[in-house]
Amino acid sequence: MRPTKTLICVLLFFLPLFGQSNPAPAKPVAKKTTTSSAQKPDMAVWEKWMEEKWRGESLDISETEFTKAGLNKLTKQDLSELFRVMLVTKEKSATFAVNFFKSRNVVSECYPEKPNYDKVRIYMADTSTNNAEIMSKLRQKLRAISDVEIVFNDSDADLGVGMIAEQEKSTTGNHLGYSISTVTYTPCRQMLGDKTFADKSLEQHYLHAAATVEMVVDMLAARLDNDFETIRKSHAAAKARDAAQNKK
Repeated sequence: MRPTKTLICVLLFFLPLFGQSNPAPAKPVAKKTTTSSAQKPDMAVWEKWMEEKWRGESLDISETEFTKAGLNKLTKQDLSELFRVMLVTKEKSATFAVNFFKSRNVVSECYPEKPNYDKVRIYMADTSTNNAEIMSKLRQKLRAISDVEIVFNDSDADLGVGMIAEQEKSTTGNHLGYSISTVTYTPCRQMLGDKTFADKSLEQHYLHAAATVEMVVDMLAARLDNDFETIRKSHAAAKARDAAQNKK
């Protein structure tokens, strides 16, 4: 994991939970009631949409397969997490559900596949709808920082930066200024058996607005550089650790 940020990413707790009620007293006592200290969790149930296609997509799990896989023993929240994994990995079958249910072991890694402790590597998740002038000047500003490198694959990055950058106008079309809504995240990989799929650990959200492109870019770049400083410190610690190990 990226050294400064420990991510514990657990998709499912496959622990069978059963509510228990207190035994009734042999002789009921007037005006006295008993309540259970633990409520039975909201358990998952099969629904028709699980085997039907919607917009060309289907989980393809029949009611019989649902029960056979033991999915009725999960809570609704756990089942939702399972389906999320199935959709992300494109594994939409009861067989995958059974294996996922039995494995109970999801491994998560949240650091670059090939770390480089001499650089702060940033992946910018740009979109075609972003204001081109803002994005261009922001890249220039970040590349001007000597130890910052912009990479083109988030698996190589220490930090992912997603943003919506726009020119703001009034309802009559008059120019108001510029805004950038930014989300930073740590790129992660999750492994389940022989399946690997990408995931993200969200870090921060920033909103900046200013009258000019230069002003809003300077504001965001300065804020991001604070995040980069945390990465720099973790890199320094990792380099010191590796140097100590090499001396042994």
